[in-house]
Amino acid sequence: MNILFVHPPEGNAFALFKAFDLINDVKIDFLSQEKGKKFSFVDKVKFKIKLPSDLYDYNKLLSSRDLSSIDVLFIVKGVMIYSKTLRKVKHNYPKLKLISFC
Repeated sequence: MNILFVHPPEGNAFALFKAFDLINDVKIDFLSQEKGKKFSFVDKVKFKIKLPSDLYDYNKLLSSRDLSSIDVLFIVKGVMIYSKTLRKVKHNYPKLKLISFC
């Protein structure tokens, strides 16, 4: 089973990674960005009104990446991932399982 973890650089998905790492026959890949990008005032306002910016380009990375070898897409705190991106991924890869973890 191949799992792709998508998580923000502020968060820590290490405990989840270790839990899946204990399972045999599981290959885990990470899609995360470097720390260092700061939220601007406009980004903070948009986040408060439930319109978050794609600060780390997760939508572009998910749309352009070949996910045909991935079985599970595990998203940790995915408020920056747009629903149209998830619909596109699910449409292009119907056997892919989407899991969102907050």
